[in-house]
This record gives sequence, C-alpha cells and structure tokens, in this order.
Amino acid sequence: MKNVSLYNATVSTYEAECAEARAMLEMLFNDSVMVGDHTNLLKEIQKWTSKLSTAEISLHTLESNFYEEYEEEEEEENEETEDV
Repeated sequence: MKNVSLYNATVSTYEAECAEARAMLEMLFNDSVMVGDHTNLLKEIQKWTSKLSTAEISLHTLESNFYEEYEEEEEEENEETEDV
C-alpha cells in the first residue's frame, strides 16, 4: 500500500510554496509600501522568483512521475472507506 497521505502532503507543501512566492512577488511588483521595506528590491524579486521556480519544478516532477499511481491508490482508499 502506498502512502497517499505523504504524497498529498508533499504536493500541498509545494503548492503552498508557490502561493507564498506568487504573493510576495505580487507585493514586490505592486505594493509601494513593500518596496520601501526592501532596499535591494532586485535581490528580493530574484529570491522569490527562484523559490517559485523551484517549487513549480518540484511539483511538476512529482505529478509527472507519481500522480497517476497515487491517484489510483487514493481512489481505492476512498472506495474502501465508503464500503465501511
């Protein structure tokens, strides 16, 4: 039996990292108050862009290699739960 919960938690972690990085980039690009807090704006943008890229690549790697396998396992677990 595969650990679907662990797979789902890992995917959720990367999705949250993507959301955080997008939010930070949006603030850096659009929020004048945020800009004042960071003297090296370019470095901050590069940092969050790199974090977004890393999370997206990791998420894509997991999904392209394991999604179908774990999706089937999750469906089987859901069916077993419904039968109880």
